[in-house]
Amino acid sequence: FVPVEPCDTNVMQIEEDGRVNFRFELSATDQQRRAAMQADTEKLAQLLGPWRRGCQPSWIPDGSHLMATCRMDSPAEPGVADSFGRVHGVENLYLCTIGILPSPIAVNPTLTAMALALRTCGEISR
Repeated sequence: FVPVEPCDTNVMQIEEDGRVNFRFELSATDQQRRAAMQADTEKLAQLLGPWRRGCQPSWIPDGSHLMATCRMDSPAEPGVADSFGRVHGVENLYLCTIGILPSPIAVNPTLTAMALALRTCGEISR
């Protein structure tokens, strides 16, 4: 996982029919980081020994986890939502997603997403 720079043109849009669309581009710096991470991962894997037939690595283009797209408030700057995922200016709208993280994290976000969702559900039920 490689952190990416914030970019105002990266957006999530909810269409009138309910479909969700993401527009996301990596900056040149982000692309360089991603390429370096991929090269490091391949070097490390080679040190572990030869690939089993059929188990060679493949890279999923743009297979990253989108994070920090609807940031929660941080001490340094305001965000879209508070720390419980409650969206500012919209009554009864909560975000239970890794999108509210203040910045991308460098680990698989599944457990973090579950923890945020459980915490938000607890707040809603009060």
